Amino acid sequence: MRPAVPALPVPPKEQAHAHGLASTVGARLLRFTVGESVKNSYTVWLISFFVALAAWGDVALWLSMGWVVSVGTAYTIRILLIRGAQASQALETQHDFWLRRYTTTTVACAVVVATGPALFFPAVSETARMYMSVLLCCWLAGSMASVGAYAGLFSAYAAVFTGGVALGWLLSDAAYQVEIIVMLALFVVVVITFGRSFARLVSEGVEIRFVNEQLMARLEAAREAAEESSAAKSRFLAAASHDLRQPLHAVSMLNGLLTRSQS
Repeated sequence: MRPAVPALPVPPKEQAHAHGLASTVGARLLRFTVGESVKNSYTVWLISFFVALAAWGDVALWLSMGWVVSVGTAYTIRILLIRGAQASQALETQHDFWLRRYTTTTVACAVVVATGPALFFPAVSETARMYMSVLLCCWLAGSMASVGAYAGLFSAYAAVFTGGVALGWLLSDAAYQVEIIVMLALFVVVVITFGRSFARLVSEGVEIRFVNEQLMARLEAAREAAEESSAAKSRFLAAASHDLRQPLHAVSMLNGLLTRSQS
């Protein structure tokens, strides 16, 4: 039996560099995600309104509009709570705090949205249920752009979203409940799979951009150092040339005096 080869220890300097790189990339990833979430969260007012519009006449107006206001308010509060991560200069040191806040508010918003199908589906027609289900599934797929950078969070977000839709179908008197719930399960699996790929691509892109910025900064520093070295060399040659010309000039004057005395 071949003896196990002990793992070589990682030098402390390389460990510190890897930790610093991960911390910086994590902070940039969170800043990117928060920025996308803030930019896209205002559209939930319009989407939720169209979802509630399908229940017009079948559900009490105060209930449908109350859900729209609740969803819009939840996402607006989320924006107010997480937007500080965009301007925070100490995001690298406060990464865990902002990530916890972002995760909590995102899941809370998904829970508020998921209450809609349970409120509307039992009272509306089959066509309205299908319409609202399509809108909510499209909403979930579109949210990948803002939430998908974190695969675990997006998986929870998708599970809550589709779980609400499935609960709505279970509470209704639909004839094809099992088939629809199976399709919803397949849909959420596909969305989560794409979400994981998206998260990996975003993370790699953020890391590559950071590394490129570091390389550009080093290249700029090397260029400035080369220019400074060239300027110093030019100053040295100018000073040396001046210092060399002085004794040559003195020798030339002495030679002229000696020539005059002989004549």
